[in-house]
Amino acid sequence: MLKLKINNSTCLGLGIKALLKMTEDLSLEEMNGVRNVLYELDMDGFPHLKHLLVKDCLELLYIIKSVAWNLAFPKLESLILRNLINLEKICHGQLNAGSLSKLRIMKIEKCDRLEYLFASSVARNITQLQQIEVTDCKNLKEIFGEESKDHGDEIETNDKIDFNQLCSLTLQRLPQFIKIGSDMRVAFPNLEVMVLLRLDNLQLIWHNQQLHAESFRELKVVRVEFCEKLKTIVPSNSHGLLTFHNLKELIVKNCWSMKSLFPVTIATGLVQLNDLRLVSCGLEEIVSEEEVKGGPNFLFPQLTVFHLDNLPKLKCFYSGLHTTEWPLLNSLCVYGCKKIKIYASEFPSFQRKDDGESQPAIFLLEKVL
Repeated sequence: MLKLKINNSTCLGLGIKALLKMTEDLSLEEMNGVRNVLYELDMDGFPHLKHLLVKDCLELLYIIKSVAWNLAFPKLESLILRNLINLEKICHGQLNAGSLSKLRIMKIEKCDRLEYLFASSVARNITQLQQIEVTDCKNLKEIFGEESKDHGDEIETNDKIDFNQLCSLTLQRLPQFIKIGSDMRVAFPNLEVMVLLRLDNLQLIWHNQQLHAESFRELKVVRVEFCEKLKTIVPSNSHGLLTFHNLKELIVKNCWSMKSLFPVTIATGLVQLNDLRLVSCGLEEIVSEEEVKGGPNFLFPQLTVFHLDNLPKLKCFYSGLHTTEWPLLNSLCVYGCKKIKIYASEFPSFQRKDDGESQPAIFLLEKVL
């Protein structure tokens, strides 16, 4: 790895510039006087660079400030940015079609002036991304934002972009984050792990106009914690567009605005779910009520762990007529859920309260034991 600390980019000698053109692994730390990595350090756009780490560069404004006819980082595979407190944009301006086309790993930390990672016009360049991790960026609002003020070459709202390689998405401690993208439509057909931690302003993970049937079909692990305004994991008006057939682990903690997890169309397809843990949330029901023909059967053939902890508003699994089956359940924890009762009956999903009102029950006692 070539590590570089410089006080002024104009002081770079011919030897250093030649190294920059040829290097594959570059670390830039504590650079003074550099506001744009490309092209202040290499006018040719780092044609051989595969791995780039930039950190503690307090004057840096852009990684790329380019014009469309120049290639930028055509072989770059990993981009790590840390503690760039004045970084305004990763990419400012239009990109040539081959720029960033091999980028696979992206990790961003403590870049407080960033409002989005990439403009929607750049999205088609980075469809090879496999991992996105963003941490402690105080003003980040979305992954894909609009750059219409800078240029008019935006992606049409009806266009869909497939991030076929993305398998891991981690967003944590982003107090202003509100959505994945503005009006662009993207699909994550091979996403396996999604972690959302301390996103204080997030209300919906996915907005309706952005939903695609291909998204989340391979999702295996979902962890959502301390998202105070998040209303649900999947909205009830998703119209059956999404499926979670491969989901194995779902952990939701400290989401007090969340009233339900997902609609019937999602809950009836969780055939691989193994671990479900819900802790300290405002949940009133696990499955949101919606109009369905007949009483749905919620079958969880692989579920072994089901923990409900400190859910003071939770009344039921699903408020409508239904049946549930948990054939492999071996760890059941219900704590601090004062409105839940476990019933044993030949009608496991509905019980009568003393006043005659139908009261949905979560479990048939003899089946879970």
